[in-house]
Amino acid sequence: MEAKQLILKARHVTVAGHISPDGDVIGSMLGLGFALASMGKEYVLVLPDNVPASLKFVPGVEQIVEKPKKLAATDLIVALDTSDPKRLGSVYHDNLDLFQSVPVVNIDHHITNNFVATSVILDSSAAATAEQIVDLLHEMSVPIDPTTALCLLVGIVSDTQCFRTANTTSRTLEIAVSLIERGAPLSWIVDCLYKALPVSKLSLWGNALSDIRLSGGIVWTCITQEALHRCNASGEETEGLVDVLAGVKEAEVAALFKEVPGGSVKVSLRSSGKADVARLASDFKGGGHPRAAGFSLECSLDEAQELVIRSVNRLLAES
Repeated sequence: MEAKQLILKARHVTVAGHISPDGDVIGSMLGLGFALASMGKEYVLVLPDNVPASLKFVPGVEQIVEKPKKLAATDLIVALDTSDPKRLGSVYHDNLDLFQSVPVVNIDHHITNNFVATSVILDSSAAATAEQIVDLLHEMSVPIDPTTALCLLVGIVSDTQCFRTANTTSRTLEIAVSLIERGAPLSWIVDCLYKALPVSKLSLWGNALSDIRLSGGIVWTCITQEALHRCNASGEETEGLVDVLAGVKEAEVAALFKEVPGGSVKVSLRSSGKADVARLASDFKGGGHPRAAGFSLECSLDEAQELVIRSVNRLLAES
């Protein structure tokens, strides 16, 4: 495996994650970081955005460098859970010279991946990038200690919504069991991810759920900047809401429209399985999985709803 050789050869590794970081990318970055440390390698973990408050419980999170201006010299860049280099945000745009001068390894599980790198480890059957990191460490004969196991299990539990997503396989469960056997505390991780909910998040969700709309097999709602301010909530507290919408039995597709400062709208889609929302997201320069995808639109909230609902109706008609 070329990626394996590049990592083993490197003395210093820069590990990069995507914009709007989630549990999978945070857990994968930290898990790989602790593994690199055990191999005696120097490394730095970088993100183009801040670590969400809901993920500050993960061990080692304080070592992640948020919004770096310029990356230091390195032997290798490893981009995790990222289907396109543009998803690395400022980490990529502000360091194009570095990305073009050193080897880049991309480890990802999104079927929409179009990342051109020195070596790409792409497995769309993996439920999480953290699952791929476990396999990679085994390939390199790197032992997984309890802290590394904890971080990687955070990634898997987060991306599978606690083993509930359609892409959760027997292999996913086998890997999770192996991490638990190495000391990862599953129940504690689940409590941290799903039970420590701030009042502001519940208030925001209540506001959004009171305004859900259902039409032609599509259920959707919106999060406005005004609602965020009124509920004293942060943008990251919308995480998980679209999955609640996806539980509506009358709907084939669920959509969440989130107003973003600057005049854009973030769209998150979920499918019950009939429609391939990754295909739709790709049309809007986004990405994801057949059952879970997203993208951003430079338009008003009303325009975004009209455009996306029309596109989803067309997708359902073709499915």
